[in-house]
Amino acid sequence: MSATSRVAGVDGFNGGWVAVIRDLAVDAGNSAAAYRFCVAGSFSDLMSKLDERDVDVVGIDVPIGLLDEARAGGRPVDQTARILAKSPSSVFPAPIRPVIDYVREHGSAATVEEARRISQANSPSHPISLSSQAFNIAPKIAEVDAWVRANDPEQEHVFEVHPEVCFTAMTMDAHAEAPPKKLAGDKKSSASGRRARLDRLCARAGVPEALLSAGDDDLLTDLRKRAVAASPFTYGAVKADDLIDAFAAAWSAARIARRRDADAGVLRLFVPDVPQRFAAQQRSALTPATDAHGLRMEIWA
Repeated sequence: MSATSRVAGVDGFNGGWVAVIRDLAVDAGNSAAAYRFCVAGSFSDLMSKLDERDVDVVGIDVPIGLLDEARAGGRPVDQTARILAKSPSSVFPAPIRPVIDYVREHGSAATVEEARRISQANSPSHPISLSSQAFNIAPKIAEVDAWVRANDPEQEHVFEVHPEVCFTAMTMDAHAEAPPKKLAGDKKSSASGRRARLDRLCARAGVPEALLSAGDDDLLTDLRKRAVAASPFTYGAVKADDLIDAFAAAWSAARIARRRDADAGVLRLFVPDVPQRFAAQQRSALTPATDAHGLRMEIWA
């Protein structure tokens, strides 16, 4: 297999998807030229655009692999991610598949009340409802689920990541066997929280400082305008948080690509205890849970 040259980090926004494309062949010197942007209204269209740009590994902030029944705390991997995330409350339980199937079938007519009823009806022990956050991203999950099942059922190209886990992983020692203490920090919805994450992207993820140098009052406006250039979207559609998360996902996508190409270490979560660090040859010995369609429930960082 030839070495991967381009990867992407993807995040959804209200109305579409944004990707930060990172060219590994030119970013050794942390050059701004290593980064490009792409937006699309649907996940299928985005993946077609990334394929045209020879992107081979995609890290995406969307759950892949879904439970059929609601459980306290969600998927095992959600529980692990919550231990590590810089902002644990951002890791909410993924909707179960019956909810996603309902949303896919009814589209904009789907209601949170019916989704909650379905979640509670599919709870084996006690009724477990659905958060508004989980319902709001259900259409995005449905898009990704349909695409991965049809085009990447072995999950060789599209990988689930979580930006807040990425930001924690950026601080982990390369040889650590246990997770670090939970990090304190402002929420990304605040200006100070966004600035802290931008600083970490520069200091730990190798993103050129000049690329992220906008002040807090005009946070990432130039990049947001670049991201939507030659698209029907206005720069206001893509929020600063969306780009920050996409940059973090691109960092993890680069780590995944390098692990695959050179058996390098990487952080892979799938059980609710200590995260696993492993080399590529160990993969067969470490088996995450899979859903009814054979999709692995795992988060990479």
